[in-house]
Amino acid sequence: MAEQPPATAATLTPRTLALAISGFWCAFLALYTVRTALLGYEHQVFWLFRRLAAALIGGLLSLLLAVVIRKLQGRPARTRIATALALCLPCGALFATAGWVLFDNIAPLPGEDCNNGLACTPFAVLEYISELTISWTFVFAAWTLLLFALDSAARVRAAERAAADAREAARLAELRALRYQVNPHFLFNVLNSLLGLVSAQRLAEAEQLIGELGRYLRHNLTMDATQRITLADEVERQLGYLRIEAHRFPDRMSVQVDIAPDAARVPVPALLLQPLVENAIKHGLARSTGLVEIRLRAFVRGGELALVVEDNARPEQQAGSEGFGIGLANVAQRLNAEFGSAGRLQAGVCTDGGFRVELSLPVVA
Repeated sequence: MAEQPPATAATLTPRTLALAISGFWCAFLALYTVRTALLGYEHQVFWLFRRLAAALIGGLLSLLLAVVIRKLQGRPARTRIATALALCLPCGALFATAGWVLFDNIAPLPGEDCNNGLACTPFAVLEYISELTISWTFVFAAWTLLLFALDSAARVRAAERAAADAREAARLAELRALRYQVNPHFLFNVLNSLLGLVSAQRLAEAEQLIGELGRYLRHNLTMDATQRITLADEVERQLGYLRIEAHRFPDRMSVQVDIAPDAARVPVPALLLQPLVENAIKHGLARSTGLVEIRLRAFVRGGELALVVEDNARPEQQAGSEGFGIGLANVAQRLNAEFGSAGRLQAGVCTDGGFRVELSLPVVA
């Protein structure tokens, strides 16, 4: 299929076109008014009314020219430009003729007759109108070029908006894809925990686990992937997740939370900490036999929010674990999608044991 060039004036709104015509002919009116004032012409008020009439006629012809150009949409650019410029000649001739009829015959200046006092022979009239036609043809050519420039600017703005919308749509799609990379082992483990509790006739604990799982699913899986919530709410959701996991590891998990008051109010991407907490469970607690402490800390420094998730499981239990980097990569991609280079992730094994992940992101309203 052949490429269809964009319309010349179709992208201009009626309001923009009206403002352009008004501005163009107001500039004409202002320049000629200043000129007659500086030259000390007589009958200044009469001249002003003549110029107002000329501006009205010119505005109507400019509108007609814009409508004709609009009809040329879909034509090649060179054809549209050449046709538009060719139309400037008849517009100039119409304007010059209308001016001669109106100003030299219907309402001439006091004390003047045809052609500002020149002989009113057919040849003199033709010479007079042709001279004005040439001048006004260039004026309408200037208007046509202005029209094309305004259309081009409008087209560029539309393309920029479309590109920005596309980038935003891609960013939101990426966030949703990253958000819904839910570890299916979590649900399998919870169901296995429920099965074990029911088999052991520990029905009260099973009922408690079902309630906690229901709240977790209702709050998290139905949440908009692009939503931001306060850090306090995000931490509370992670504590709900840890309460569920505590049924799998009774007496083997300790949770410490240290959130500064100013950090608790900072908006963060929903479930940003989920993969990090899951890593601490799956690659730390689940691979150890002793008590493991999971720590969540947050504080504000230099206009940035620092989030720390760490555990004290032995380093050799985490290094090289299969799939360990997937959660970190997920969080790093979300930070980049949300904050660009302003979002950073640092992770590594602690010197005294355990694993530590620190996120840095800008404090936004």
